[in-house]
Amino acid sequence: MGKPGKSIRLVSGKAVIDMLEKKSVLGPFIPEIISNGSKVNIGKGVNLEFSRVPHRECEHGETYGIIIRGKYRSLFFLPDHDSYDETLKLHNKSSIREWLESLSVDIVFLDGTFFTIEEIAVRRIDSKGIPHPPILESLSLLGEKRNDDPDIIFTHLNHTNSVLNNKMSRLTIEKLGWKVGQQGEVFTL
Repeated sequence: MGKPGKSIRLVSGKAVIDMLEKKSVLGPFIPEIISNGSKVNIGKGVNLEFSRVPHRECEHGETYGIIIRGKYRSLFFLPDHDSYDETLKLHNKSSIREWLESLSVDIVFLDGTFFTIEEIAVRRIDSKGIPHPPILESLSLLGEKRNDDPDIIFTHLNHTNSVLNNKMSRLTIEKLGWKVGQQGEVFTL
């Protein structure tokens, strides 16, 4: 395959913000206007593409998943969206697989905020106010990993998520062929 591409490392959100503010690595690259399908070349063989997702529109405005395309592989960063129904409808797709296939990505960092919706209900909070598809919903829609599927890695884990301290929750994900993100992991693109 030749020389390895650029690497992406899972780091805290603050580290990413610090990096962007310092402009020490990538320089200024965020365009003034982003829309669904926008593409930005940030140099050194790395391109960004933006895929709009529903996310409490009245609260934050438009939200986008970001596809990072390197020389050899691509990564779709989607740590938050409201629901699969809304997201798939927006992209005129009938399944997660169909949507991800249309994006042509190799790795997906997928919203894993909650393992089950009960994590919110236990706290007597209306789950409609915190719309994150739970991991179990993602798993039920995805089923077992197929050969042509991208690698899906659940990220953005809330402190209540049982994946953090319950081996059975993590095994539920891994038995289907998917993964849980670990801070410090490196992905070569």
